[in-house]
Amino acid sequence: MNGATTVEREATRAGGPWMARHGAVGITLVAVAWAVSWSHIRPWSDFGFFPLWLGYIVTIDALVRARLGRSLLGAGALPVLRVFALSAAMWWIFELFNVRTGNWEYLHASPVSPLRFAIESTIDFSTVLPAVFETTALVHALLPGARDFPMPLPDLPSGLGWASIAVGVACVLLPLVRPHYFFPLIWGALFFLADPVSARRGRPSILAAALAGRWRPILVLALAGIACGFLWEMWNSNSMPRWTYHVPLIPQQRLFEMPLLGYAGYLPFALECFAVYQVASYLWRPHEAEAPEAVSPYIPMG
Repeated sequence: MNGATTVEREATRAGGPWMARHGAVGITLVAVAWAVSWSHIRPWSDFGFFPLWLGYIVTIDALVRARLGRSLLGAGALPVLRVFALSAAMWWIFELFNVRTGNWEYLHASPVSPLRFAIESTIDFSTVLPAVFETTALVHALLPGARDFPMPLPDLPSGLGWASIAVGVACVLLPLVRPHYFFPLIWGALFFLADPVSARRGRPSILAAALAGRWRPILVLALAGIACGFLWEMWNSNSMPRWTYHVPLIPQQRLFEMPLLGYAGYLPFALECFAVYQVASYLWRPHEAEAPEAVSPYIPMG
């Protein structure tokens, strides 16, 4: 216990200036962008989403850095840009699903051109993964229990890996064939397809962690997904532009725009963010044998 306390104190001292500087910037961004976004003063309120979530990311990053001594924004410009770019690309996959399922739509104060929508949406979508990962790291830092990284994960049995991929394929096809009934499956598709690939390539894997009885990664990701989901829906509720939902078959009691049961989708979504990142990190660095801290400094597997 004394050793852990010493490590945390050293991390806090190392992150002190980072917290003071980046924390102040982040909180200011959140406060200003939130006020502008909800003010409906155009055209400024049309562009509130990105600065609001960038402020959130910077604020949480400062807290994580102060607590753990490392964070996403401290990993260097190229890793940060990669995560933002991957985030935009990943969310566009869900937008393609939504063409078929029609579960959400975007409302604007006035018509926007397809080009403007594509550009602004891509910029906004780029904040999704960083927000989830920063929140995951903060939950990990605050949740009681071990802070260190464990020994390597066990190999995923090939049968389990192929079964996961088969489930992922089903999660892709069924919503396309019968979207009215199978639309919830899109929120598991990327996880079941990507996670066994991560395990096969020696990257951190949720399935392999569960197989080894390591539930902390799943818990912290799930809590982060719910936390981000609440904030997405809360900040969206009085913004313009905003999104609204058309979700069949489930009770329509809502918290903000989202039906209450719909918040359950943020649990597997956080796992998808993790699994997709791990596959992408292998594509970025296929020949580097890195320690877990280097592969995933802000998505702990402890």
